[in-house]
Amino acid sequence: MFNVSVENAPVAITLELEVKTKEKVPSELWIGANLINSSGMVVSTTPAVIIPGKAKSILIYLVAIESGMHTVWLSYNTGSVTEIGFKVELLSIKPADLSVFEYEEEWGVWEGKIEYK
Repeated sequence: MFNVSVENAPVAITLELEVKTKEKVPSELWIGANLINSSGMVVSTTPAVIIPGKAKSILIYLVAIESGMHTVWLSYNTGSVTEIGFKVELLSIKPADLSVFEYEEEWGVWEGKIEYK
């Protein structure tokens, strides 16, 4: 969990994750992320995505439609007792074309994306 300051919203926040472990990387990971505004409301979320353990790069895209301080909250599960961590790099906070993201009306949040290579 960490904070990001957003100016000139709407923006897309792009993160890159690298799995770190002293043990063998699990065969798969479940990863999800939330973006929470300063009022404590989730404003962008990703569905949990199953990522192959051999993935070299994991990219997460979240949407902030208002300027201000936001918190990024990552969640994960390995399905095993393997202890893992992540090196997280903030790649960019850039103006967003909202037409490439979906707004989930039932939950009142923008749906982010997770990609891996």
